[in-house]
Amino acid sequence: MKTMAVTLLKTVKQKLALISTLVIFTLLSNVGIGQVNPPAPPAPKSAIVGCTPESGTCPQGSFSASFSSGAYYSGGRTSTSAGAVWRYANVTNIGGLNVNATIKIDTIYNATVTNFDDDNAKDQNNVSVAKWFAPRIAPDNATTSSKRGYVQFTITFYKDNVGNGYTETAELLGLNYTHYDIDGASGSGYTFREIGMVQSVSQLVNVAANAKTELVPYNYTIADKNWTGFASSTSVRNGLTTCSEVVASFKYNPLNNPVSSMSIRMGYEYVRTSGNGYGNEARLYASNFSCFNFPQETTLPVKLLSFGGNYQNKISQLNWEVVNENNFSHYEIERSTNGISYLKAGDVNALGANEDKRQYKFSDDLSAVSGDVFYYRLKMVDIDGKAKYSNIIIIRRDQQNINGLSIAPNPVSNGMTTVRFSSVGNQSVELKVIDLSGRIVFRQQNQVFKGTNSLSLNNLDKLSPGIYILQLNDGVSVSNSRFSIMK
Repeated sequence: MKTMAVTLLKTVKQKLALISTLVIFTLLSNVGIGQVNPPAPPAPKSAIVGCTPESGTCPQGSFSASFSSGAYYSGGRTSTSAGAVWRYANVTNIGGLNVNATIKIDTIYNATVTNFDDDNAKDQNNVSVAKWFAPRIAPDNATTSSKRGYVQFTITFYKDNVGNGYTETAELLGLNYTHYDIDGASGSGYTFREIGMVQSVSQLVNVAANAKTELVPYNYTIADKNWTGFASSTSVRNGLTTCSEVVASFKYNPLNNPVSSMSIRMGYEYVRTSGNGYGNEARLYASNFSCFNFPQETTLPVKLLSFGGNYQNKISQLNWEVVNENNFSHYEIERSTNGISYLKAGDVNALGANEDKRQYKFSDDLSAVSGDVFYYRLKMVDIDGKAKYSNIIIIRRDQQNINGLSIAPNPVSNGMTTVRFSSVGNQSVELKVIDLSGRIVFRQQNQVFKGTNSLSLNNLDKLSPGIYILQLNDGVSVSNSRFSIMK
């Protein structure tokens, strides 16, 4: 009898362990490993009465894409869960080249995808917008507590005539992404706001809204990835509206540095003060891959090209490079010792209106500041008071073992390049090549020596053309450098 009881207890424990594992797996599959709650967006603007239509025509060299009749292909537990990949055939034709595309659900955070792409969607004039990418996304039970959530998608373009049509990525110039109908809602004791963002990469050259807009700029950095976009007001509009007041435009480099994929976030902010809350009603989001011209376009402030720093003699030496300082005011340098709360460390005035590159430096005296790790960010403010934040960098008091990481040639065109850096001693290091989705696509280990080292990276021709991050890890600190691969 005792043996039977022990056996039964073991069986129960095993089943409970299995159930626990399945629950954890389910949570990770739907939320994504290591996801962080985004910060709150700026306060909403008041709603604007009326609808201002788009103005002008698309610039020469731009193109449009049709995302209709998509088909679930693979990944995810279901076709609307994290990891699911959908395929779209013949989304556009450029110079006689047919282009296919995939859309993948990277992450689902505090949300549910109820319809991956609604081809029955219509705009405010009851006209079909089947060619738009229009998912239906519901908040994850936004009832008793305030919350923020999003669904992250990655769109990748492929050459139709290579392999199975989804084998080799297509490098595109003149890509424009438009997020329509960024509106909100309000009810008894709550407000609800939609949020539209893209990952900020080197090819993204213009993020814009109309001068007369209900949207507010919204930017944040999580896990070294920068996201930029807009948050809505708390008022709703009928249909999938194309009114300029609730439209955001994201334009990529039309001249060089092509793009083959982009990541977007369609999200929300729910704020509850009383009552039963918003619930989990699905909202229809809408985006399109073609240009959108505002009657009076207003762009976000200055374009930040780089931001870095180092620690010397009890001083953080910060430096950054920018372009397009037209209508720009100043930089506010903010410092944190915990990566959460920031204090202003100083100001630097802009050098004046100029479309050329500008370099800036700032010295932050830490002799009277406690702590060993410091987080820095730039608040970039234009003359109208609009502002956005840079990515966050980390400065340590202790000297890093690796300094001066560089790559040449860059871009890499023949599959080989050389990495150079300085080491304070003999040690082992690991090199990783990471794509923009965070996937490690190449790695190697080397023994290095005190002084200047040069390491060769070979076989990079096996990687697809695009932008990558080289990461050098010596077991104590990590150094990163961006580079690109061309065919």
